[in-house]
Amino acid sequence: MKTIQVLDALPGTGKSTAIFNMMKKNQDSKYIYVSPLLSEVEVRIQSELPEMQFKAPSSDSDTKTTDALKLLLDGENIATTHSLFALMDQRHWQVIQSQGYTLILDEEIYVVEEFACKSRDVSMMVEQDSAEITCPYNQVILKKPVSYFVGGSFENIAKEASKGNLYTTKTNTFLVTQIPIELFKAAEQTIIITYMFEGCVLERFLRLHGIEWEYLEIPLYRSNDDVIKSLRDNIKFVHIPTMDPVKRISLSSTWYKRTATPTQLQLIGKIVRGVRTHADNDDNRIMAALPKLNASKGPKYVGRPKDRPVSNVYLSAMSRATNDHSHKDVVLHCYDRYPHVSVSAYFQSHGLPIDSDQFALSEMIQFIFRSAVRNGKPISLFVASTRMKKLLEDWLNSQEEEQQLLENYA
Repeated sequence: MKTIQVLDALPGTGKSTAIFNMMKKNQDSKYIYVSPLLSEVEVRIQSELPEMQFKAPSSDSDTKTTDALKLLLDGENIATTHSLFALMDQRHWQVIQSQGYTLILDEEIYVVEEFACKSRDVSMMVEQDSAEITCPYNQVILKKPVSYFVGGSFENIAKEASKGNLYTTKTNTFLVTQIPIELFKAAEQTIIITYMFEGCVLERFLRLHGIEWEYLEIPLYRSNDDVIKSLRDNIKFVHIPTMDPVKRISLSSTWYKRTATPTQLQLIGKIVRGVRTHADNDDNRIMAALPKLNASKGPKYVGRPKDRPVSNVYLSAMSRATNDHSHKDVVLHCYDRYPHVSVSAYFQSHGLPIDSDQFALSEMIQFIFRSAVRNGKPISLFVASTRMKKLLEDWLNSQEEEQQLLENYA
């Protein structure tokens, strides 16, 4: 395995295009291109690189993981999604290694995720001598066959542990799943395309496993400075009176899911209605970040029965890469974002804390770039969370000050 390289630049700088050009110049290599979007996998990369004949795994005759293995054995150039890549196992990474593939990972993949369980479950399994925790990564290993747990309260934990990807914090309080680190070690070369890599979950994951990385220097269409200037010129922060009552509310996922009362949730509905008024009630212009559960009708719904569905304007706060919303010029961010507590606790227990502010800022920048601002057009931005707005404003101001210092020095 060579050192992992990271192309770290803002959305809109032309990172993907630069990587496509790099692949065109090095067509003797075999590539696995991993994207969060199925449209990138099935359409864009084939149209951008027709001469390289990228194949996407299909489920027409078998499962997609089996078809991916066949394509790897045949030495094909492969385009696949984050979700399918995360399902690959020992069969796949052994072929990736033997074939000498180059792995291109477009945007950060979720390498570590929460696994829900009761806080004492794993400790009880260890006490009962039905499982053990192995160092150095606190992997949960079964000491009895999965059949032993069927029908019991530990069945789900046992099934996940049997796959070899279940881990716990050092206090056994939280459980997480990890994708196999071998998927990163197997490739002849790995390139990660992202922004704000240092300190993110994927970077912490690589450090945990002792894998080094370095920045990739490659010509881009636009510089970060150009993109940031465009952001400052085209983002208009808008405040409406209906945002005032939520100033002291966290708007975190925990608040939406567990703490918020029906009356408080309706405060979010009032904000949505105010944003719709700003957009001349044209939902085609709006995209809004809040939990999907709260954008859909149900007991936690933020809208009134007579309102148009909030799901009409919903877009996941975690959205990356897609250009499908680049016509939207009214953006509502109604979410205070943090890494999941299980994931944070896992890395913290290994001395690798995740910067929650960087996590939130990076995600919000990616979300905003799904809008018309990515095309250099003005947008109206409504940020309901006091914390999230301050993070974005401070970042924009610090980037401007840094640029001015560089210009003065020059």
